[in-house]
Amino acid sequence: TRPYLFEETMRGLSERDLFTICYTSGTTGRPKGAMLSHENLMSVLGDCVRVLGEQIRPDREVLLTFLPFSHIIGRLESMSTFVFGWQMNFADSVEKISDNLKEVRPTIIFTVPRIFEKALSEVEGRVRKSSALTRSLYDLALRAGSGYFSKRRRGRSPGVLRRTAYGIFRETVLSRVLDAFGGRLRFAICGGAPLSKTVGETFEILGILILEGYGLTETCAPVALNTVAHHKFGTVGRPLPDVSIRIADDGEILLRSKKIFSGYWREEAETRDAFDPEAWFK
Repeated sequence: TRPYLFEETMRGLSERDLFTICYTSGTTGRPKGAMLSHENLMSVLGDCVRVLGEQIRPDREVLLTFLPFSHIIGRLESMSTFVFGWQMNFADSVEKISDNLKEVRPTIIFTVPRIFEKALSEVEGRVRKSSALTRSLYDLALRAGSGYFSKRRRGRSPGVLRRTAYGIFRETVLSRVLDAFGGRLRFAICGGAPLSKTVGETFEILGILILEGYGLTETCAPVALNTVAHHKFGTVGRPLPDVSIRIADDGEILLRSKKIFSGYWREEAETRDAFDPEAWFK
């Protein structure tokens, strides 16, 4: 009876209206429903575009999704496809991610550290079971890559010999790891838990850049993120453009941003405890 109801509803919305309710993990207490607005979502996606720049290509990225959409990173990933026109592919199951990576050949993935920890363990396990020659070549490749990236992280030129040696190893010995992820993966957005510095540095040598970030369900995912141009393993990167951060005297992280939720669903006391307008000026 109302064929234009959807269009009318969309036009009647404002950026501060409720977009979704996403529940916290419950690791620090009972799960609570964080009320997130359209402004929260677009602030995160808009800032990610600003800091990643040309690394995000509208209408050209291919994703393989395996995170639950009940998780804030999975929820953000699911919405990014509508905003940027990316192609989303769904993994058959967690057990079949390896097969799906080769089938889909994603260009970007949203993930958690455990995926790369498990992958690195499998790579090292296969190397240990291989021939002495293969083990030696793998060790030489890692050492060449470590020297190459060590120079780059200090802002120094790796030199022709080091660059050439690492390039050869990457195209031969190390290329198998990138192939296992489909061969087209340019970087991974990672969060939800701390990423080991060793894991991050090793995968960079293997040809996959892991960009770790920090955020909460209450901030609609990242408020800080490493980028392709500016990344340092063992950190969560720089604050996103809209975000202001202060550390209180007791060590609590204080945030001010358009990404911050409006409150917990039907939890007035918990909402009051989460916000302190005076804290920023103490």
